[in-house]
Formats: sequence, structure tokens, C-alpha cells
Amino acid sequence: MRRYLPLILFTGLALGQDFNQKGYLRNLEASISLKVCLESDSPKLNDEDWEYIKSETRSEPAELIIGDINKSFDSFQVEENTIYFRVN
Repeated sequence: MRRYLPLILFTGLALGQDFNQKGYLRNLEASISLKVCLESDSPKLNDEDWEYIKSETRSEPAELIIGDINKSFDSFQVEENTIYFRVN
């Protein structure tokens, strides 16, 4: 799953303009709420990598959901796997 970290982080950066419009980037102490959904047959994301993602995106709270996919979330494709996410 480590190979997906740059893509997940890139997605956060790609949304940076939206973060800025909502005021998240105005205060360096600000955090975002992040939910990531992985399909049950996706490669597993280990705890260390999940902690890294939360730290780098300053996400609090952050929730990793396995198998209970919310199709209304934004998503991106990595090989044959779809990663769903919601940022607030």
C-alpha cells in the first residue's frame, strides 16, 4: 500500500485550492476531517502508513473504512483499485 501514499497525498494537494477557499490553509493549526474508504479486496493499508497520511494531511478526525464503500465520496483509480475519500 505504500506505493499509493503519494497518490493519496497528491489528491489532497490537488484539492488545495478548495481547502484554501474554505479557509483550511489560512491557519497552520487548522485540521481537516478525512474519510478514506477502501474496497475489501484492495491492498491493505498498514497502521504506519495510515498514521503518515493523517499526519501529512493534518487530518483530525480521520477515519479509514474498509469494505463499507460510500459511492457518494470523491474517488480516484489506482491500477484496478478505487480509493474513495471525503474531505471536510
